[in-house]
Amino acid sequence: MARQQKIDLMVVEGDELFRALLGAVGNRCEMTTVLCESAQEALEILNTCVVKAIITEAHLPSISGFEFIETLRLQLDYAPLLVITSSENSREYRVKASNAGADHFLSKPVNVNELSEVILKVKARSH
Repeated sequence: MARQQKIDLMVVEGDELFRALLGAVGNRCEMTTVLCESAQEALEILNTCVVKAIITEAHLPSISGFEFIETLRLQLDYAPLLVITSSENSREYRVKASNAGADHFLSKPVNVNELSEVILKVKARSH
């Protein structure tokens, strides 16, 4: 099945409040944004949509954000910008995110200005 709908930003975050915050930043940057609670929900949407950027947390309920990113890099026939967030700000987590295929790593609590910069890079990259 061909992917029809285009989405600028997908947020995959288990915490409802933080998911809403990330979505609000995307909306403020004038990005079409979809919010997902789990990797499974995100994968279902990715079957029918093309997404320019995905922000996922490292600790998702069923599979880790690292595994989710590795899956995306193997399964998608295009390359969205991938960002991983975690409250664990260690060098080990940054390396693990990079090895999984993440383009950026943001520590929680996320600096909204830093997040906006990343989102605006996605917007610029798509023009």
